[in-house]
Amino acid sequence: GGIVGITMQGCTISGCYSTATLTGNFTNSEGYYTESNPADWPCDTIGGIVGARFDGNLTVTDCWFDGKIVVNSLQAAVGGIVGYTDDQLGSGTVKNCMVTTTDMEVKDGNTCWVAYALSGTVENCYWPNDTKYGPSPLASGEGTAVTDFTSADVLAGLKNNAGAGVEWVAGINHPTFSWDSRNIPADYTAVNDAIASAEAIDGSLYANYGDVEA
Repeated sequence: GGIVGITMQGCTISGCYSTATLTGNFTNSEGYYTESNPADWPCDTIGGIVGARFDGNLTVTDCWFDGKIVVNSLQAAVGGIVGYTDDQLGSGTVKNCMVTTTDMEVKDGNTCWVAYALSGTVENCYWPNDTKYGPSPLASGEGTAVTDFTSADVLAGLKNNAGAGVEWVAGINHPTFSWDSRNIPADYTAVNDAIASAEAIDGSLYANYGDVEA
């Protein structure tokens, strides 16, 4: 997982993002699993925020992933936010999250933009407008496929559904959190004002003004 490997006993994750490169390499090369059918071996579960929910309830809200997922495993369950969750010993919920990367590899068809979730809830999430994966195995109505993550509609949707203590703002290539100076455009207002003032000066009043312009 880009933030958490697995969750147990119940967990809530909010206001996080990851740009990590995550790689699944399980091949059973050491022969630990001896079943004759590789389909009976445990598979890698890879998620941009959470690798897998093992037991207890998991809620992931107001998170985004813009990293890369590489699958070298025999098989893997992959999700841009949550790698794997089901209805055994609890459930998973993903709300108001965003996957902006398209750099995710499929393995045996078990890859989804948001979550490889065999049960649970996915609400108001955003993912790339690319048909190679679905948002999750759940029913429709989970969110929106997006062509332009800088659109006002995406930011408004995230802001209107944000959890307590989370403030979404416009970012460089997509919305992010108000504290995330790394992904928020710098304010050049003062710089632009200074340039405008300098360009308004009458250079003929000064000696060697060409040096100043250079």
